Amino acid sequence: MTIADDEVRILNLSTGATYPQELSHPQDPILASLGMFIVDDNEYPASSGRPNEYDILGGGGTYAVLGGRIVSGISKARLITSVFDIGNDFAPSVKEEIETWKTGVAFRKDENRKTTRGVNVYDENDVRHFYYKTDKKRVEAEDVIETDNLIFLKTFHFCCAIDRCESMIDKLTKKVKQLDSSRPRPKFIFEPSPDACISENYEELIRVLPKVDVFTPNLNEAAEFAGVKTLPTTEEEIHQLSLKFTPYMKLPNSGVLIRCGPLGCYVNAPGATKLLPAYHIDQSKVVDVTGGGNSFCGALAAALVLSNGDWLYSAIMGTLISGCIIEKLGVACVEKDEIWNGKTLKDRLQYYLNREQDLAKTYKIL
Repeated sequence: MTIADDEVRILNLSTGATYPQELSHPQDPILASLGMFIVDDNEYPASSGRPNEYDILGGGGTYAVLGGRIVSGISKARLITSVFDIGNDFAPSVKEEIETWKTGVAFRKDENRKTTRGVNVYDENDVRHFYYKTDKKRVEAEDVIETDNLIFLKTFHFCCAIDRCESMIDKLTKKVKQLDSSRPRPKFIFEPSPDACISENYEELIRVLPKVDVFTPNLNEAAEFAGVKTLPTTEEEIHQLSLKFTPYMKLPNSGVLIRCGPLGCYVNAPGATKLLPAYHIDQSKVVDVTGGGNSFCGALAAALVLSNGDWLYSAIMGTLISGCIIEKLGVACVEKDEIWNGKTLKDRLQYYLNREQDLAKTYKIL
């Protein structure tokens, strides 16, 4: 597959590499998220003065797909995939919105159930809590195996508990080897579900991390896993927290990325040990943080494929996309010429590099 005109071309000034790079097995999907597709409601405390909101497209899988889609561009949009389970109450308008992304998402309809619906409840400290209004339906490893062209994926994104992550990695790896032992092993991105992030699960986590390529909790989740009582606030403190996980990342070019909200993100991986500032320094431009982390993970995963494993570049892409997603309620809106929430990816990258001059010494837009 050749590089398309719509793609943002980047030069790594340190290595001379340009991104996106040519792909091996170019017809294989770049990314599938095994996170869920959910229709959400948002509930806010009375003190916020903000009205509740309903029927919002959401779910970890949905936002991860969107993040990967924006990074990949329209020419590779069909290579960003997932299985979206929909029920007998699924609104055609919601499907039409998803179809504007032009991805390779497969819709699986079940007339005997309702679409998975959830509620995001924000407390006085703007911390999000979540519960389901209807029965949930998860995407399993077997669903990937049974869906055409999904098994030979370059990257899988998991947003789940530790044991489920390990089970899916084992099943998918085994199936790929059975079908074609010459294929490279897929990469696995693990975004832990919030309820799994407790210190009692730390030993189980570090047992599974050697099977994972990217471990990406948020700052609160990383601290909970490590039993850290006071949340880190400086780059050095976050670095020390990352060291609770990096010794167990055993796969080639594997690493840890801690998503730190307004502080940005901290990457500790081969070729990159750095705190990257958030896209929005001015938090007044942040409308709704729902999906910011999931979209970051999808963007990161796709960028790692398209850059052949450049962690710093991929962390920048995650930063840009999460910044885009949180500018409005719900998913980003796409217009002509790859404009998402009013700006192209190139616009956002140029703004970010102009502001972060140390990064501009490494990356240049062509």
